[in-house]
Formats: sequence, C-alpha cells, structure tokens
Amino acid sequence: MNGIDVDRLRKTRALIEGDANGAFGNPRYESTVVWKNGYRTVSYAMDGQEVSGD
Repeated sequence: MNGIDVDRLRKTRALIEGDANGAFGNPRYESTVVWKNGYRTVSYAMDGQEVSGD
C-alpha cells in the first residue's frame, strides 16, 4: 500500500508487543559530541557514523 510494506509493519508491531521493554519497544539513541576547537565539532552516532560540524 503506497510503497509501505504492511507485512513488515505487522512483524515489527509483533516484536514490540512481544517485548515492550526490549530493543524494538524501547529503542536507545545516543551520540557523542567532541569540541575540536572554536566552532568545529565531531559527532558520533551509535552505528559509528562520524558527522563533522562547524
């Protein structure tokens, strides 16, 4: 339906309902920001992705 995988949505919902306090029901997001100097930063996402900022 409109490019949405309804079966995948059902499976995801079942995972959330099966363990409401688990990784699917209660996802954890975190990042780390390091000030390099002045206005330069580097942020690290949970998956290891590095994002430079000014």
